Amino acid sequence: MIEGKAVVAIHKGPYGKLMNTYNKIAECMAKKGLTSADITYEYYLNSALEVSSSELLTKVVVYIKE
Repeated sequence: MIEGKAVVAIHKGPYGKLMNTYNKIAECMAKKGLTSADITYEYYLNSALEVSSSELLTKVVVYIKE
């Protein structure tokens, strides 16, 4: 992980629906006048081997330009 300001969200649900979370992050950033630094990370907090797809947790980090 790099240093800097970022928008962070926790996505709950299947990996195939992660784009919904990215879209909500983009909406939030636009409302606040923030611009992406085009650096993102996804942290998988659990696994499909452990929980059902509806219970998967993914931490999404989108760094912003300062």
